[in-house]
Amino acid sequence: MNFFLKSKILISIWLLFFVILMSLFILIPYITEKNIIDLVIQNNKQMVNQIKLTRSYYVQYIVKDIENNYDITFDSQHKNDNKKLPLPATMIHELGEIFSKEGDYKYKTYSNFPFKNRLNRVLSKNDKKTLEEIKKSNGVYVSRAYIKNKPILKVAIADYMSEVSCVKCHNNHIDKTWENDKWSLGDIRGVIEITTFLDKPFGQIIKMRNDILFVVGVLFILFILYYSYKLVKREDELLEMADLLDKKVQIEIVKNKEKEQLLLQKTKLSSMGEMINAIAHQWRQPISELSSILINIDLKYRLNKINAQFMNTKIKKAENILEYMSETIEDFRSFFKKDKKKSTFNVCKMINNCINISNISSDTNNIKVIKNINSDISIYTLQNELSQVILSLLTNSKEALHFNNIQKAFIRIDVQYYKNDIMISIEDNAKGINKKNIKKIFNSSFTTKEQGSGMGLYISRLIVEKNLNGRLSVTNSKYGAKFIIYL
Repeated sequence: MNFFLKSKILISIWLLFFVILMSLFILIPYITEKNIIDLVIQNNKQMVNQIKLTRSYYVQYIVKDIENNYDITFDSQHKNDNKKLPLPATMIHELGEIFSKEGDYKYKTYSNFPFKNRLNRVLSKNDKKTLEEIKKSNGVYVSRAYIKNKPILKVAIADYMSEVSCVKCHNNHIDKTWENDKWSLGDIRGVIEITTFLDKPFGQIIKMRNDILFVVGVLFILFILYYSYKLVKREDELLEMADLLDKKVQIEIVKNKEKEQLLLQKTKLSSMGEMINAIAHQWRQPISELSSILINIDLKYRLNKINAQFMNTKIKKAENILEYMSETIEDFRSFFKKDKKKSTFNVCKMINNCINISNISSDTNNIKVIKNINSDISIYTLQNELSQVILSLLTNSKEALHFNNIQKAFIRIDVQYYKNDIMISIEDNAKGINKKNIKKIFNSSFTTKEQGSGMGLYISRLIVEKNLNGRLSVTNSKYGAKFIIYL
């Protein structure tokens, strides 16, 4: 059983098989029974027509010939009398009795207007109903019933006055029970009813249904067993292949993560050179000032003009310079530390720190920084990761402005709420990105720099999407490129 329930497809196929089998169980008897009933009705109609033809032949070629040539009469009481022959109606009655003994049929003729010899035959309720209904149903009335728990089919067919000789005989017969000249051609004089017992045909239907269902069931079970075996075997093969593919995918995912981490580390290492240059630039002026203080102290010492106030002033100034240099080192150290813990921090303060580290607003760069930052915005995420992305975008803008030799260069930084996100945009006026390159700008191997690796923007998008659960996009604005981060 577990074998067959192993696959959901097999369960569906078994359910379908059960539905088909039940449908056949219901439909086969219904359809066959309907066909048998239609066939019985047609056969009964043919038998009634044959009886009528027999009577017609009897009237035309026997009754007339005998009446004209022989001293013989026709009477309902013809038995045991050599000079009497049966009336046509009597012949029909007697033929019906004979036929009823021979097969699974019961013939019956009756009328609302019987001859005197049949007055003792009282019509039943069903007979009366049949005589009423037959007038409404174009001469044929079919009904089903049960006799001793056996199903039967009654086919009642109107017996019309179809010949002039019949009309004359009925209107002038000495045994009539109706008024003179009652009958005319086309009148219904009575009913010929055939009752067929359906227990044998229906029993054959049930046997045929059972035989068909048995054969269909055996064939279907053989098919389903074979198909089930093939399907389960194939599914096992597919599952094995899926497991192998899953293992390969997991291995590749691990490799890709290792590559990404390596790329992130390489990116940080490659940017360390730029950071060291920035530190050197940040320290150049303070070191010069310290050197000037020391020279001044040495000169005063040689001239023996040092006093306490002079020394306190110089020492205080030197301490301020050293404190500034220490803060600069701390900023760079915090940027490069490998702390992956999320924290809540002020976005404005973080961006100002990135601006200071990138040194874009120094006199040597001659770049104007325009800030439109909501100073109240704070965010809970990885601060160092976001700082790295901001610094990379600022560096890209600075290099593009220098490369294009832009006069009145500027970088605009906007930080605002956008729907349910925080939007950080960095825009410059370096003429933008070539339209044919803008869709490839985040590819890992794409770069427009002669000695570039193309990893900066690729790593930036990777950090934003994978580590910060955000989006990074680029578009060309009126002035230049505009990078937008949604967090």
